[in-house]
Amino acid sequence: MSQTLPKSTDSLQDLPKPQSRRKFKPVLLIPIGLAISGLGYATWQFLPKPEATTLRLSGRIEADETDIGAKTGGRVSTIAVREGDQVQKGQVVAEITDEEVPEQLRAATADIQSARQEEEQAKQDVAVA
Repeated sequence: MSQTLPKSTDSLQDLPKPQSRRKFKPVLLIPIGLAISGLGYATWQFLPKPEATTLRLSGRIEADETDIGAKTGGRVSTIAVREGDQVQKGQVVAEITDEEVPEQLRAATADIQSARQEEEQAKQDVAVA
């Protein structure tokens, strides 16, 4: 008896081949990481940035009233600032014209001269005596 074997080689060729899975390549991580980093940096550069000197707040500002005065009296000749202007320490706010102070200076100078003359006179009196 002779048996014939089925053509198994032909039937194997007709079967679909199993698909081979692609292996993940770690080398692809570098360009992908660079692309994501570049997109992030570009986005950061083009977004509007707040000004460093600006502080935006909401609220109410209240100021204490400050009285200023002069050491001497007189007539105000010049006002350098207006109400509401910011001033710095030592800034001239107003100038005062005072006729009394020069008069007081002249009187004090005259008193000094008189005292010096009296001193000279006293020295001469002591020398004579």
